[in-house]
Amino acid sequence: MKKKIEHGTGSREAKYVAAKSDINNRRTLCLLLTYAFMLYGAPSHRIEEYILQLFKVCDLDGRINYLVGCTEVCFINPPDHNDPLTRQSYTTLVKAQGLDVGCLEEAFKIYKKVVRQEINVEEATTELMDVLNGPPYYRPWWIVPFYGLASMSACVWAYNGYWTDMPVALVLGSIVGFLQVIAAARNPLYANVLEVSAALVTSFAARAIASIGGGGSQKYFCFGAIAESSITMILPGYIVLCGALELQAKSLTAGATRLFYAVIYSLFLGYGINVGSQLWGSADAHATTSATCPRSVDPKWKIVLVPFFIAMQAVVLRSRPRQIPVQMIFGSAAYLVNYFVAANATSQVANTASALTLGMLGHLYARSRRAFAFASVVAGIMVLVPSGLSAQGGLIAGIETPLFNNGTLEAQTVYEQNLYRSFSVGAQMIQVAVGLSVGLFVSALLVYPFGRKNNALFSF
Repeated sequence: MKKKIEHGTGSREAKYVAAKSDINNRRTLCLLLTYAFMLYGAPSHRIEEYILQLFKVCDLDGRINYLVGCTEVCFINPPDHNDPLTRQSYTTLVKAQGLDVGCLEEAFKIYKKVVRQEINVEEATTELMDVLNGPPYYRPWWIVPFYGLASMSACVWAYNGYWTDMPVALVLGSIVGFLQVIAAARNPLYANVLEVSAALVTSFAARAIASIGGGGSQKYFCFGAIAESSITMILPGYIVLCGALELQAKSLTAGATRLFYAVIYSLFLGYGINVGSQLWGSADAHATTSATCPRSVDPKWKIVLVPFFIAMQAVVLRSRPRQIPVQMIFGSAAYLVNYFVAANATSQVANTASALTLGMLGHLYARSRRAFAFASVVAGIMVLVPSGLSAQGGLIAGIETPLFNNGTLEAQTVYEQNLYRSFSVGAQMIQVAVGLSVGLFVSALLVYPFGRKNNALFSF
């Protein structure tokens, strides 16, 4: 009898250990997928939906609270039979941030197989760890030239530059890419001043080059197009869009925080451009004083350069080569809609129509091919999220603001007159992002009018 009791006790302990181990494995998978989604840039306003769906599949009870840059994952333990009224829980903070479209698609495939119960928890964890621990698809030094190539094309189609401005934008854009991908990644202290220093260096060089020819005019190069296109890859347009999407999805804390950060970010850029351009103006008495481009290319060339920009942008976003053609097609189609609608309506209507087109193309493609919708539209979104800089000229308005007093102008007086222009840039960005977010949400509603039954919507 004693042996039977001991054997029964050991069996219960073994079952308890096995059950605890199984629960821990499922919880570990949920935490790893949360980390992967944040690290690789999944749509932030849908992360809670993804993990709650995963909880349901893994038979777990818990709560999710997404904040900017971190997610609180709360696991609620199963009820104790001896004390069914008491429930214990513990919370884990997952912190990560980044954007890697290729790795995000791999994580999405694992997530989809888990939700559809095609693989077990152990297999999913192993595959996900291989993705997380794998080497980067693009080496950092390979990414730097693509910053310059993207800036070169944006100089013409986005900021009304001319062919002669493109080589200068190529060099300055590559410098910005080096500062962000190499310098900021290796030195956390420098990352705190990346935006200011990049804008300062590029605006200083842009005004110096645009002043060639003397006389205060732009004879060969355009200061505004070069200065703005050089920093086009670090503009906060995507941040503003994510904030608007979060607010529209009723994620108030994350959305408000992100939008406020984007406005302050634009002020950093404006400060860097103002100081950089005026430093050259203080050194050269004949520096150019105009930010308007004296000449521009035929608008038809802009339509040709947009697909090239999307391809360069896709590489910067770490998209895989097989993903880029679809991104180019969808992004170009959305830009064409924006281009022709803007000729007959306000920019707000044009942005909404183009976002609606891009979203519907992405969702229909994902639904028909069982593909990854987010990867097919994210590069196109970068084209549709204008910074508001070229619309109002807020950041390059500092070319008229002296740093030091002179015989005719008092620096502080002119500075106070132009102080609120940078704030208007932030307001313009928010206004554009609101139009885009409406178009993206409506596109999802049109393609999935009754929602998705067995899976979360993995797109904007």
